[in-house]
Amino acid sequence: MDQIYKLRVTGAARVWGVRDGAALSLLWWDPEHTVYPMNRADN
Repeated sequence: MDQIYKLRVTGAARVWGVRDGAALSLLWWDPEHTVYPMNRADN
């Protein structure tokens, strides 16, 4: 496994995990989007 995936659930909420074939094993729940916050002005 060499990639971590982030899925947006709602607004700021995200789940992070690793993919193994068709399965995503969840690593953590990020309800406030604080694991890797983004400043939209920088995009």
